[in-house]
Amino acid sequence: MSEANLAAVSNFVVEREEFGSVAWDGAVDVCGIDLDRVISIEHKDVAVYDAEEAEGTKHPVGSKLNRPAVITMCKVFPQNDSFSTPDAKSKFECKIAKTTKKIGTEFIAYDADRGIWKFRILHFSWYKMVDDSDESDNEG
Repeated sequence: MSEANLAAVSNFVVEREEFGSVAWDGAVDVCGIDLDRVISIEHKDVAVYDAEEAEGTKHPVGSKLNRPAVITMCKVFPQNDSFSTPDAKSKFECKIAKTTKKIGTEFIAYDADRGIWKFRILHFSWYKMVDDSDESDNEG
């Protein structure tokens, strides 16, 4: 791709199969970005510009990859494997919705049968699903 094309890539998505993906809204400027270095998609954990944030060199909100996107995480199930009843699924879905709100993002969907969680972010920080199963058992 030419520099001009790299400066405005539409429908830009980075995916790690069976772990998740990041799909950016609108056209994204990916010129000069080492995607393998700045994007990390692990189990229940998505980070963009993680090292740059620690170093204070992260691009400003609204530029490069630090812009609105939809994050999809795969295989998001309770740690204690307590998904045997519809009530357990419902409780975990509530936990996902609460976690989404707590991390300051917009909940889109959670598919309890497939363990797929989707949410929208306005800019990049670090988004991770922390499963405190004991805590979720006490929430209502």
